[in-house]
Amino acid sequence: MFPKVHKFTSKTRRLYFGIALFLSAGSICGLVIDRTSGRSLSNFEYFKKGLTPDGLHYSVQTLRILDFSDLEILKLLKSQYDTTGIKVSEYFLNPAPWETALVDPRVLYSFLSVPFVKLFGANGMFIVPILSFILLTALPLLFTNYLSKNRLYFLAFSISVILVSSFYVKYNVLANTTDGLSSLLIVSLVMYLYLIQKRNNYGFTSIGIASVCLMACTTRQNEIYVFGILVIFLISGGMNSLKRHFVTVMVASFTIITWLVYSFNEFSNYRLITSSDGTSLSSGNLLIAVKDLVVDLPKTIFIELSQLWLRDQGIFLLILAAMFFLAYNKRIDFLSLSFLWCFLAGMTLTTINGGLGSGFRYALPAIFLGAIVILESAAQVIEKEKSKSAKA
Repeated sequence: MFPKVHKFTSKTRRLYFGIALFLSAGSICGLVIDRTSGRSLSNFEYFKKGLTPDGLHYSVQTLRILDFSDLEILKLLKSQYDTTGIKVSEYFLNPAPWETALVDPRVLYSFLSVPFVKLFGANGMFIVPILSFILLTALPLLFTNYLSKNRLYFLAFSISVILVSSFYVKYNVLANTTDGLSSLLIVSLVMYLYLIQKRNNYGFTSIGIASVCLMACTTRQNEIYVFGILVIFLISGGMNSLKRHFVTVMVASFTIITWLVYSFNEFSNYRLITSSDGTSLSSGNLLIAVKDLVVDLPKTIFIELSQLWLRDQGIFLLILAAMFFLAYNKRIDFLSLSFLWCFLAGMTLTTINGGLGSGFRYALPAIFLGAIVILESAAQVIEKEKSKSAKA
C-alpha cells in the first residue's frame, strides 16, 4: 500500500522525477506571480532583501529600545531600504492610531532582535527569522527522529526539502516580519502539548504552556490560534484528559486573558475587534458581522488555496496530502485537529482582515503542522500494513 522507502524501482524513480519537475514549476511560478493583490515583483530587490513595510515598525521598536533617536532611526532605515523602492518616512515613527494598536503589542520579535541589531546593525532584524526558518524547515526531521514510532527519514527529508526550497516559505518566514517567529511558537505549542499527551510528561507543564501561549500572543494577534489549540488539547483526550489537564489549560487561558486586558489598556488594541483600516467590524450589529464572516469563509478558502496553488505548487501539494491522509485514515487525533484548526483560524483571520490576496499567509502555521500530519499518518498506514502482514 505504502512504498518502502529503501526500494528505488524504475517506476518510483519516474514518480520522483515527475514530482521534482512539478515542484520546480511551482517555484518558478512563485517567482513571477504576485505575492499579494496589487503588489508586483517589478522591483525584485524588495523580495531578495526580505524587507517589508511591516518590518519598519518592528525595526523602529528595536532601535528605540536601544535608545536611538528618531533622526538616527530614519537615517539608518532609509539606508537599509534604499534599493527596495519602499519610502521610509516619519509616518513609521508615529503611525495612525489603528496601526499603532496593531503593531505595538507585537513586542517579542523586537525585543529578541535587540542583541542582534546591536551586533549587526539594522540587518540584525533577520537573525530571529533565520533561526525560525531553520527550526521550522527541520521540524519533519526532528519529529520523525524523536517523536514518531516509525523512522520515516526519507519522507521527512523530502518534506524538509520542499519546505527549504519553497519560495513561499522563504519569503514569509525569512522576511523582517513576525510571521516566522509567530508560526514557530504556534507549532511549538502544538508539539509541546503533543509531547505531553504521548509521554505523560507533566514537569512544569502549567508554567511552560502558559509561557509559550503568552509569547505566541506577543508576536501577532494569535489568540484565536492559541485558545483553539488549548481547547482541542483539553477535549481530545476525553474525560481523563479533562480531569488531568484542566488546571494546566486554565492557567494558560488566564495568562492570555490577562495579556488581552493589559494590551487593550496599554495599546488601545481595538485592532482585535476591528478591520485592518480601523473601522468597526460589527457596523453596529455583531450578529450580522459574525453571519457575514461565516458566509464569506468558503470564498476566502477558495481564493487563498487558489493563490497558494499559483505561487507554490509544492506547498499546495503538501497541504493537499495532509488533507488526503486525514480522509484516508479516518482518524482525527490532536495533531490532525490542531492542523485543521490552524488552517481554519488562518482563513478566519483573512476574512476578518478583508485581506483576500494574502496568499495563505495567515494560515502559515498549518503548512508546518501539515508536514507533521503527513509523517504521523504515514506511520499509522505502515503500522496497519505491518499488522495485516503479521496476522496473515
